[in-house]
Amino acid sequence: MSELPSIVLTKEEVQLFNALEHTAVTYEVANSSTKISIRVAGGWVRDHLLQTSSNDIDFCIASLSVVEFATLLLEYLSISESKHLETATFTNLGLEVDVCPLRGNNTYSSTSRILTVDTNATPYDETMRRDFTINTLFDNIRTKQIHDSMGREVHNLLIAKQLQTPLDPHITFRDDPLRILWSVRVVIRYNFTLSDAIVSASKDTTIQELLQRKVSRERIGRHIGWYKCEATSCFIKITRIEFVQHCLHPTS
Repeated sequence: MSELPSIVLTKEEVQLFNALEHTAVTYEVANSSTKISIRVAGGWVRDHLLQTSSNDIDFCIASLSVVEFATLLLEYLSISESKHLETATFTNLGLEVDVCPLRGNNTYSSTSRILTVDTNATPYDETMRRDFTINTLFDNIRTKQIHDSMGREVHNLLIAKQLQTPLDPHITFRDDPLRILWSVRVVIRYNFTLSDAIVSASKDTTIQELLQRKVSRERIGRHIGWYKCEATSCFIKITRIEFVQHCLHPTS
């Protein structure tokens, strides 16, 4: 796919995006600063390219701290919300909004899914930390352009429809084994196929043990229940994959 597609915004999204750009320009003029980069990341970009609705928007900010940017933005929108560390979360025009920095070089605990985030990162770092490549696309609201860091993901999302991970899936699943269960949900929801590498990594006994140790039985059960409700025929096929069988019939 030589030419990247564009995204058509809803009226509410236009108002929100204009507010973010106004905030950036106001700060740049007042402080003679370099241009602030504002990118929409992940699922919102994916869903809009697939022409499905999404009211959950994640913005990544560069060249200014999220605390400073969010303070100015919320003042402009006349919203009073608490801000925690380097992430701001609020609701506006029916849209659920998260504003965060670009993240990379993350560290996960060996016994849980708790994440320590390095906020001194580039767009490429942000891409590499994500679970699946379909969530690596950015929409730059200042340039109005889609950014495909992987160089192939728009084609994969719209044509090939195969679920892949940015890194070796053994690394991706060791970092957060819940991603194994999310991979099945993505396959069902978007009618994708799993890459051979994901299937192979999912059968790794070390990763299966991490899934049992890091993710509660209740959490696993909720995912399995979702599979059964959403796609019975697909679920029957998927249960042949060893990692799902391990979730259904854990040994411990």
